[in-house]
Amino acid sequence: LKCLFFSHIDVSNHDQVADATATQLCLAVADLYIQVPEWNNWVAELLNRFSALEGDRTRMLLTLLRVFPEEVQYSKVGENRRNEIRNELAASGTSVFSYLSQVLESYANDQDMIKKVLLCMSCYLQNPALSTDYLASSPLLTFVFQVLAAPNAPGFLHDAATECIVSALVRAEDYQTHQALAMNLQTAVYQLHGAFNNAVAMEDLDK
Repeated sequence: LKCLFFSHIDVSNHDQVADATATQLCLAVADLYIQVPEWNNWVAELLNRFSALEGDRTRMLLTLLRVFPEEVQYSKVGENRRNEIRNELAASGTSVFSYLSQVLESYANDQDMIKKVLLCMSCYLQNPALSTDYLASSPLLTFVFQVLAAPNAPGFLHDAATECIVSALVRAEDYQTHQALAMNLQTAVYQLHGAFNNAVAMEDLDK
């Protein structure tokens, strides 16, 4: 079943209907994966398989990586299996964040793709088992704050970036575990002072 999914899925062309269909398909696959204890290490397999397939399946992979943490959190499954999946997702955290950085470089002018990256990052940060040491000093976190500070950033990107930072701040509440992230977040938030003043001056209440 997993092999069939890999070989048949392709949403390189996208619109609202295609995105909605892809999301529902990914939710179904993620839920099935969570319910089958014999399946494991699929996140690493996703990254390897999708990169080897012909065609651009980036949008689908981003959708899968986004819905997995969401489904783990809300799926009706035993705590042992839930924790097993969370640990699996956490073990792939560095690879996923590195992949997201690569997507940002490749699609720097694609605002829809940037939004997908930000939403994926936000969902991944909601995993309590995740180590954030890599993310704390990565260009990915820097980029999120650049979006927040950009006066001309579209509202939907600003909202997605805000969601990322909120997820990161929640994770950083456990200061002993996420000390590097907490310190870098504090520094970056202080540096938003100028952007905040500009938004006030422009009466941009949304930002």
